[in-house]
Amino acid sequence: MSAVKRPANLVLFIPFGFLVCASFPGSRQLRIVISCCAVSLVIEGAQLLLPGRHPSIVDVALNSAGVALGAFIFGMCVNTPSRQSR
Repeated sequence: MSAVKRPANLVLFIPFGFLVCASFPGSRQLRIVISCCAVSLVIEGAQLLLPGRHPSIVDVALNSAGVALGAFIFGMCVNTPSRQSR
């Protein structure tokens, strides 16, 4: 795997985690991260059916880390107390 694809797996799933958390604001972030990890696992598993593609558990781990980071960023944005004007 090229040196570009591994970081891309992480970076491309950050917005996914952020947007899924934004789409379901009342849901627990851990539940969303676990669900997104399952989606990543299904995506990698589907590669078994495609010629020339090879699933990787490292890709699942990086995708999951990206989702968790996106959820964390969302949580930081939502839970940041707003400053009051003086």
